[in-house]
Amino acid sequence: MTGRNPQPTMTRDLERKGTIMTVHFTRRATTALAFIFMAQTASADLMAQDVWADWKSYLSGMGYDITAKENMSGDTLTLSDIEVKLAMPQETGTGSGVIESISLRENSDGTVNIVFPNPHRISFSFSDPEAGSGEGVLEATHDGLIATVSGDPMNLHYEYSFDMVNLALANLVIDGEAPKGDFVFEVIGRGGKGISDMKVGSMRDVEQDYSMQSLDVNFSFIEPESGNNGNLRANIAGLAGTGSSTLPKQMDPTDLTGMLASGMKGSGTFSYDKATASLGGKADGSGFASELTSDGGELTAMMDGEHLSYVASGKASTLHTTTDQLPFPVDVSFGYTGFKLDVPFAQSEEPQDFAFGLTLGELAVSEMVWGLFDPTGTLPHDPATLELDVDGKAKVDVNIFDPEQAEAMAMSDTPPGELHALNINKLLLSMVGARLSGDGAFTFDNSDLESFGGVPRPEGKLNLQLAGANTLIDKLIQMGFVSDQDAMGARMMMGMFGVPGSEPDTINSTIEINAEGHVTANGQRIK
Repeated sequence: MTGRNPQPTMTRDLERKGTIMTVHFTRRATTALAFIFMAQTASADLMAQDVWADWKSYLSGMGYDITAKENMSGDTLTLSDIEVKLAMPQETGTGSGVIESISLRENSDGTVNIVFPNPHRISFSFSDPEAGSGEGVLEATHDGLIATVSGDPMNLHYEYSFDMVNLALANLVIDGEAPKGDFVFEVIGRGGKGISDMKVGSMRDVEQDYSMQSLDVNFSFIEPESGNNGNLRANIAGLAGTGSSTLPKQMDPTDLTGMLASGMKGSGTFSYDKATASLGGKADGSGFASELTSDGGELTAMMDGEHLSYVASGKASTLHTTTDQLPFPVDVSFGYTGFKLDVPFAQSEEPQDFAFGLTLGELAVSEMVWGLFDPTGTLPHDPATLELDVDGKAKVDVNIFDPEQAEAMAMSDTPPGELHALNINKLLLSMVGARLSGDGAFTFDNSDLESFGGVPRPEGKLNLQLAGANTLIDKLIQMGFVSDQDAMGARMMMGMFGVPGSEPDTINSTIEINAEGHVTANGQRIK
């Protein structure tokens, strides 16, 4: 028998069915992946309620009570009559603020816009048994304000910018009375932008970075009955700052020690390019006016469970003041300034690092001021400079942030800790033609309080150099400020503690204290 071979037909049927199955499988897989992708995208979208919930959690964790009327319409959550209350520690008083409304609008890209009415009002009130009570309103206007939140409920990212924001104080009442006469207080920011990240885990981590082209502060008042008045006009340009903090989810303002022990910490920097300010007023018929300028400055601060530190620096600044009490203006200027403080405050069995520094560079006053005590110009009128930089180690026995321990410390004659080491990295005092400089290092034996009259016995060396002292003494004698007898005693003292240096009118001195408590000056024992 002959007939067609069924194999090709079966093969074609199987291929056709396989193709159909493949197409169906691909379509279903694609559809499933699309749904999965859409579901993931939807779950990543930030909702207005997520932002509002985090605000409530953050503020309540800081000890505030926050309430508001909520209205969700379409993609927008409108919050109205937002009231924030705070009870002061030990129930000494209360404070509260009410914001008229804020809207949280959900966007198609999964972000949320924060929309502030323009203008809007913020009411506030406070009550304290000692400070009294008061209330008022801040009227806020803005131009070009944009604020957007993205991320997820546990990791929010804020971005904001504005062309102008103005806050003006109105309707102020203190102890039931409104200020008499004209009263103005307003703050105006221009060209601002910034970002803020808030991550919530076992703690709340906050990172910030912001800048502003300028900030203006305007304040003035006039009392119609007395004629007393005052005014302040300040402008700060080129502001910039960063901040980083780790906060407990639940904070107790009355227990700073506990919050620090739980891991609370923070650090930040602030800088500006230029600042100007004018301050003036009249009281009891006498008036004054001051003008201040600064070429910029910077501040860095840090606090954790063991240390508190500040580092500040300033560039050239000037102060010009006129007053009815003086017939001439007073001008003061600095070439540069600086301040450093790093102190331990946590109790510890081991000594901890500390540091302190102060710089007043190129201090100068006007010739009219010099003329009050040196009208003939006998003394050099060069700018004066003071620089001090020290560090060391100390053991802290009292936690200064514990109210009970701080109170006990204030009532006790016992020192709050022990000084173990002190390094004088730099000492410089230069003025009226004389210059004192030095450095040194000491350790302290806190078991020996007898050798130096209750002070822990030091051991170490101090190097000093004094230039121009004899010339200065001669000029002070010439001016009548120092008698010949007093000058002789001063010169004998310098001869006892110092030896002539390599340059004219210079004295060097090395003060050394050994382990036995013996004190020598340039090798000669004086104690």
